[in-house]
Amino acid sequence: MALLSKDELLDRVVDAVRLSGWTAIVLAEGRPFRIRAIKREESVSLLVYIWNITSGGPETVRPAGELRIQITGVEPPLAVDRGSLTLLLGWHDELSVFAGYDVVRHRTFSRASPSLQVRQTTLENAAQRGMAAQHRTSQDIVVGFTPDQFMNYATHQAELHQFRTGVEFEVLQAATAGQDIPEEDVDALPAPRQPVIRTVQQWPRLRSFRIGVLAAYDGHCAICRIQLDLVEAAHIIPVGHPESNEMKCNGLALCPLHHDAYDDALLGVGDNYHIVANAARLDDLVARGIGTGADLFRTLHCSTILLPPSQPDRPRPAYLREGLRVRGWPADMWAAP
Repeated sequence: MALLSKDELLDRVVDAVRLSGWTAIVLAEGRPFRIRAIKREESVSLLVYIWNITSGGPETVRPAGELRIQITGVEPPLAVDRGSLTLLLGWHDELSVFAGYDVVRHRTFSRASPSLQVRQTTLENAAQRGMAAQHRTSQDIVVGFTPDQFMNYATHQAELHQFRTGVEFEVLQAATAGQDIPEEDVDALPAPRQPVIRTVQQWPRLRSFRIGVLAAYDGHCAICRIQLDLVEAAHIIPVGHPESNEMKCNGLALCPLHHDAYDDALLGVGDNYHIVANAARLDDLVARGIGTGADLFRTLHCSTILLPPSQPDRPRPAYLREGLRVRGWPADMWAAP
């Protein structure tokens, strides 16, 4: 099992923040790592304690399939700063997954045995579906998650580690597995748990959507064709709309600029796969003195988007029409033929 240096572990954290759609600024490289994660108007301060996940000695003295981290190189208690999120993590390099532990419960620890366990099957499940939860004890859970789920875990870890009782934990496991949970089961949870479960339920589907859409377009923006590891998966029919779904044919791979332009109805995609520029919107921006670059958008008018090679992955014309309608385009742009 590969063991990474402290600097390499920091690299894995920074990469994970980026894969989650955020920018990472490293403020301090000691233990804990101090990182500022930024996503447009959002900014989150992170204190990250992380160690390698190891086998933990011979199987004669530990259960089969049990792995662990050893908290070394720091003195208890672990730092918890007001205004920051403290993460207590392990990293398994072969599976490329993290294990997240409840820092509140483990802020103080015994120097004689500073280890925390996780089952290998939990990490394997996380590698396959993005996230998985495991009871360590009746009152303590560990959460495995992939790098692209890093900020989902970081911003919800305090709530995730509260799902300790039997029924609550079973619902959490189902949510991380992407299973449909009956609304009455969610309503039966304590009120603070309900919004968390509704949010967690979306993560596996959105992750699968992102992976599928980016693969369909080979990581290229459908409008400008760039890659540069900047491209995002955009919903044609927006999330929250009754007809939205996570099928690849409801997605477009777009760079951040064209993703924003698409959602803001500056650019659209017609059911013939032609790019359409919103002349009225662009003219208004020019009249207000903030229209620099409008001509570049106009030159895209009637160009054809990059299409996935596989026909079933291509945007469905009915979805493209509905995407224009819900974004406020004139009826002649989206009315069915």
